[in-house]
Order: sequence, then C-alpha cells, then structure tokens
Amino acid sequence: MLFSHLKVKQLKAAFKICTFDYSEKQQMKKITLIYLLAMLLLGSSCSNEKDKAYSRIKAIEKELLQNKEITSDSLARVFINLSDDYVKQNSKDEKAPEILFKSAEVASGIGMYDHAISNFLKIVYSYPKFNKAPESLFLIGFIYDSNLMNVDQAKHFYGEFISKHPKHPLAKDAAACMENLDIDPAALIKEFQAKEKRK
Repeated sequence: MLFSHLKVKQLKAAFKICTFDYSEKQQMKKITLIYLLAMLLLGSSCSNEKDKAYSRIKAIEKELLQNKEITSDSLARVFINLSDDYVKQNSKDEKAPEILFKSAEVASGIGMYDHAISNFLKIVYSYPKFNKAPESLFLIGFIYDSNLMNVDQAKHFYGEFISKHPKHPLAKDAAACMENLDIDPAALIKEFQAKEKRK
C-alpha cells in the first residue's frame, strides 16, 4: 500500500509538473508573441520616425531650391542640422551619403566652410563607394583654395584627388587649380588681362 501511495503521490506531482509545464509553455508563447508584436511596433515606429525625418529634410530642401535668392541662413541651418542628425542616426541607410553631400553643399553656400569640409571628409572616408565621393574630395580642396585661402591644405586635397581619381572629369581642373596656387594673385590677374587683350 505504501508503494501504491507513493506512486499516486508521484503521479500527482508529475501531473502538476506537466500541467505547470503546459501553462508555462502557453505563457512563454504569449510572452514571445507580445515581445514580437512590441518589436514590430517599435520597428515600424522607428521606421516611421526615419521616414518622417527624411520627409522633413526633403521638404526643406525643396524650399531651399525654390527660393535660392531669398533663402535665409536659419532655414539652411535647420536643413544642415536635420540632415546631420539623420545621418548620425541612420549612418547605414543608403540615403545617408547623398543627404550628407547636400548638407555639405548648403553649409558651404552659407559660409560654414569647416562644417562643409567635415561633411565632405565623412563622405570621402565613410562612404568611399558613393558616386560623389571623388567630387567631395575635390570640393574640400576647392574650399581650402577659394574660401579659406589655405594653400597647403588645398594642395594636399587637390593632390590626393588627382592621385586617387586621375581619370575623373575634375582631374584637369584640380591640376589647374594646383598650378594656380603657386602663382601670385596679381600675376594671375595680369595673365588673365593679357589673354583678354589677345582675343
């Protein structure tokens, strides 16, 4: 009798374990399902936030392009900040290098040369396969040359551009710019005036 009583207790205990396992499995399924739904919602909300941010950038870009003459620095700065934030949060997004490039162009256009150079450098080194990476490298040299009057940096970046992209359509321009860096501006003006007289 003791044997059968022990068997009954073991069976009851086993039944409770089985029942507990079954309800625990259902609870785990519910928890897993809730977790997956939460991840889907979170993922779609992140995607929605990313899409919203991109839409805001495109809307401001459109406004900047439509009103080139009356564009305010503040609107351009908003565009730059939104673009830079987008790229920081979505650096692996396929749109990131194009957004960064436009941000750099706008920064250069409103005289934020250091910021433009920084963004062009990010393109050159973080997105080297981007189709405008070579142009970004050229523009860094151009900003140092034309806007910041830093001959050494201009030579460095023009030289890097020529060595990395010798067949690029801007390679001849980079070479000409490098030659002109060594010429005194007054001599350059005289040479230009002499060419004009010959015409």
